[in-house]
Amino acid sequence: MKTVAHVGLFLAAALVAVAVPAVAQDAAATDAPRVSMGVGTGIDRETRSLEGAADTFAAAGDTLLLWCFTLLENLEPPTRVTHAWFHEGHTEAMIELDVKSNWFRTWSNKMILPSQTGPWEVKVLDTDGTVLGTSAFLVE
Repeated sequence: MKTVAHVGLFLAAALVAVAVPAVAQDAAATDAPRVSMGVGTGIDRETRSLEGAADTFAAAGDTLLLWCFTLLENLEPPTRVTHAWFHEGHTEAMIELDVKSNWFRTWSNKMILPSQTGPWEVKVLDTDGTVLGTSAFLVE
């Protein structure tokens, strides 16, 4: 009987030991930087939200002004991020943005010329150049 009780206690202790690192990993994942982003035709400055969000935009022969809106969570402020705008894989703009709190909304814009149709993407980079998020879109 004592052997069975000892085995039971050993198994219970082993299960607790296995469960603790899993909880610690989940807590660490919660603290990791998170990025939500999108591209649209404007910014509502009152509500600090994106307007005209889409993944395809019509150039219609005119210059097109597009905005990249980014919500950043769990970055240690003060810091900076960069919106890197790419057209067909070529860098078109690098815009540095200050991050002033650990839950922060920011945006940048880019004038798209009529000749710049095709695939685009905006990457959010941290100060080390690590990609935190990407938003891809098409200009037709």
